[in-house]
Amino acid sequence: ISEIIRLGFKYMIIQIGLLFVFTSDNYILSNAFGPKDVVPYEIVNKLFQEVITYKGDACISGMLSSTAPSLVQVQSSLSVFPNPSNGIFDVSIQLTNTQNATLEITDATGRVVLLNSLNNIFGKTISVSLKDYAEGVYFVNLRTSKEVLTKRIVLINQ
Repeated sequence: ISEIIRLGFKYMIIQIGLLFVFTSDNYILSNAFGPKDVVPYEIVNKLFQEVITYKGDACISGMLSSTAPSLVQVQSSLSVFPNPSNGIFDVSIQLTNTQNATLEITDATGRVVLLNSLNNIFGKTISVSLKDYAEGVYFVNLRTSKEVLTKRIVLINQ
């Protein structure tokens, strides 16, 4: 029985390690290489996930043919890091095409604390400061004519 417990403990450690890696990749990338490298990473990561989940190896062989663009659909993305934050954080935006957008940050009650119009953007990283606002949960909303993307950010005083 002690062997099973040791095996279970090893499995738990591996799962916790993987959880840390998969939830902190944007933070690690932004500190190691800079915020500008997070958007390309997100694009490649989403493309890779689509390839793996769409029929596995059959999709990879299909990507070598001329039908590849129809297999993978590029999606807009919004990333917020580091999260939780001390009030200064980056918002990474990747849209499917160049367009106008509105960046809106609201508190947990829905009150708008920041509103910023963005013209002709495709991919961009924006630094945001909410140092003068209270600790708590805030929502970062990116609105375009076609979609609304939302991420949660937690502010903590340090």
